[in-house]
Amino acid sequence: MTRRLSQGFTLVELIVVIVVIAILATIMTVLYMGAQTQARDNEVRDAANKFAQSIELMSSKQNESVLIAGGYNSTKSATLAGCVDGAGGYQAAGYGALNSNFQCTLGDAVVAAGYLPASFFTSLPPNKSVDNTPLEDFITEPCSDGHTYLFYYQEAPTDAEVARVNNLLSGACSATASNVSGRGMGNYVRLDVLQSS
Repeated sequence: MTRRLSQGFTLVELIVVIVVIAILATIMTVLYMGAQTQARDNEVRDAANKFAQSIELMSSKQNESVLIAGGYNSTKSATLAGCVDGAGGYQAAGYGALNSNFQCTLGDAVVAAGYLPASFFTSLPPNKSVDNTPLEDFITEPCSDGHTYLFYYQEAPTDAEVARVNNLLSGACSATASNVSGRGMGNYVRLDVLQSS
């Protein structure tokens, strides 16, 4: 009577299995990280559209569709009607708490007027290009074509989005390119409001 001996895995077989598992784990990690990045970018993109709508709505109700004041050299806190001063130049979002030159921004104004919740900006993904803070996710810039653009941060913008921003910065918004460049502003929304004088 013959007896079959059961054999275990050879060392080569074990190494092959380990290598396959490592490759699959690496692929899954890369896919997961990419999905997380895309989710964060989608969140900021959606927030930019809501922010733009709130600016336009507040501008139409409070100031006859003129861009509400806010930005550099504002010295007073936001009110229900917007910013008392500081209408010129760099009209960013969320700088009030960080920089004494930005006591009232467009973001501060729309929150003060109730068009966005107080946690709207602080709950967004952080801008990894600038200080890792969500308060750097948006910049609004009036440009030479008479429109104001809300630029927003993208962690991994597409080539088409980058080209879109660069075309605008080399054209109508060339004078404000230095404010936008280097801040990860991967896309923008055009605001349909008149620029404040």
